Amino acid sequence: MYPATRPAQEHILPSPVLGRARWIGFAPRDLEALEILAPRGSVGEIRIDSIAPLSALQLAGTLLRQPTAMARFIYSRFAGVHATTVFLRSLLDLAPLTNFADFRRTRTRAFEPAGLDAAVTSEARIGPVPCFVVVVGSEDVSPLVQTLASLGQQVDAGFRVLVGLHPGAHHRQSVEHIHRSGLADRAEIVQLTDLDSPARVALSLACASSAEWVGWLKPGDRLSPEATLILRDFLAGEPSMRAVYADSVASPADSSTALPELKPDWSPTYLDQIDYVGRPCLFRRHLLEAAVHEIDDADPDPWWTALRLVGRGRSRGEMAHLKRLLLEHAPVTAPKPRALPSSPYSLSSARKATIVIPTRDRLDLLQRAVSSILKHSGQCDNCEILIVDNESVEADTLTYLSAIDDSERVRVLRRPGPFNFPDLINAGAEAAEGDLLVLLNNDCEARDGTWIAAMASLALQPDVGAVGAKLLYEDGRLQHAGVALGLGGEAGHRDRKLPADHPGNLNRLKVVHEVSAVTAACLAVERRKFEEIGGFDRAFAVAFNDIDFCLRLQVRGYRNLLSPHAVLTHAESASRGRDSGPKRARFEAEAALFRERWLPLIHDDPFFHPLFSTTRFADHLG
Repeated sequence: MYPATRPAQEHILPSPVLGRARWIGFAPRDLEALEILAPRGSVGEIRIDSIAPLSALQLAGTLLRQPTAMARFIYSRFAGVHATTVFLRSLLDLAPLTNFADFRRTRTRAFEPAGLDAAVTSEARIGPVPCFVVVVGSEDVSPLVQTLASLGQQVDAGFRVLVGLHPGAHHRQSVEHIHRSGLADRAEIVQLTDLDSPARVALSLACASSAEWVGWLKPGDRLSPEATLILRDFLAGEPSMRAVYADSVASPADSSTALPELKPDWSPTYLDQIDYVGRPCLFRRHLLEAAVHEIDDADPDPWWTALRLVGRGRSRGEMAHLKRLLLEHAPVTAPKPRALPSSPYSLSSARKATIVIPTRDRLDLLQRAVSSILKHSGQCDNCEILIVDNESVEADTLTYLSAIDDSERVRVLRRPGPFNFPDLINAGAEAAEGDLLVLLNNDCEARDGTWIAAMASLALQPDVGAVGAKLLYEDGRLQHAGVALGLGGEAGHRDRKLPADHPGNLNRLKVVHEVSAVTAACLAVERRKFEEIGGFDRAFAVAFNDIDFCLRLQVRGYRNLLSPHAVLTHAESASRGRDSGPKRARFEAEAALFRERWLPLIHDDPFFHPLFSTTRFADHLG
């Protein structure tokens, strides 16, 4: 906190997912107090282990090793406290995912059942007792030994183990390992007579268990010592859950190149294409039993299919994500993503799309945007272009608008008045003839004719809200691949400036996936849903209006999606310039309103893991 003459600064602190977090910030000389606020709804205690000044020698050495860093540091000091803090964190305290092993060493805290974790320990004692099924698919039982050892080291004994042995595996040897791990009173061995598919057999054994909650472990999986206790605590407090999954680590034997698998909250469209959930995952057994009857005997991934069936039509609360890294497994090659089921929703003679393009002068941009759409007119026979003109004055622009207005494919709507982006969008939506609204900036350019069909097939689905596109800078790098809340302060474009073909965390940029928000530079939404939530909010004249719109769709129960199959070029902010002077003051006012309205989601975006930094736009640990 600062003296009354200066406003307080708020920073989103790193999440102690690994038990401990670290934050570097700039403290000005007139700082009077630091307040640390726990997330809303959290339980337990917060402990500050240490506060120490940053070594001037360390900072100077780092600055001297990076030629551009000194200039950025000087700029940040003039830009203010927040900018300096962001710079220091990005310089000294963030790590790429490939540095996870080092990152983990400085953030891991031993579990404290009588200390900070006492509340978890107490709740877990009344939680259900899950059963883990392990099927040994070969005569080699050495991977099983690793799994049994991790189960034997659990701080909580409230679980059971069911081991299915390959017909050639040595039964007596396995029993000895179970006794050696201290699991004799909790483990049962089933000697299998046939084993075509370990995953399928594990599914059958799980359904035959008497436990309320069941899950599958592959031989070689290692649960963290507190895993079963944390899972039982979580299950005890969430009676509506149908399944729960946690984060994991792909780790080779020496752990030198361990990679964290930081998963989003329940994302059924993403899951239809990639099994991002993996293990650990626990199911209510009776739901798993019901799902098994719908799974083909030849299915190569029956647990993945079971998860999709159990989660069909379910909410994030019912298919819960526990944001803790509770399991390590050997690295595997990611399978090729599955194709989404064919969508029955598309544009037709009865379902038209209106592409709404707000503009003011900048004929060079507008003409390029419109031409790129009309160039591929065969792919958009059921589309109209509606240009919403906000007081263009340049002669060339006015001539172009007069010539193109009322043509076969293009109309012009004149909307005078001070620039207010929501006002232009809402006016365009009201005048639109299409069932589907496609909002498009005048500085966007279609690269082919497939983008609008890709977006329409998703946006017309009943439970989908806004659909965004993959946007590229003119140099080919990513400009937009979904918005992450909290990134950059309020919200930002995740993975910005990465190569266009970058796969993203857990290959998400290869497939359609859930996001909290997308940019209105290219956004498709069904008109009835647009009208249902009252369109764009005029209070956000320039910034955050699209994100606010998406979040209002999300709280109504709609899912917002990003499609990497709709690709356009976007010369970001080319039509309106950068924010400075009075524009900056307007931006800060809109940012303050956005924080006031959406603070809980800014602090906890369900599709942006809390272990990711909110400082770097490319995924970094922070």
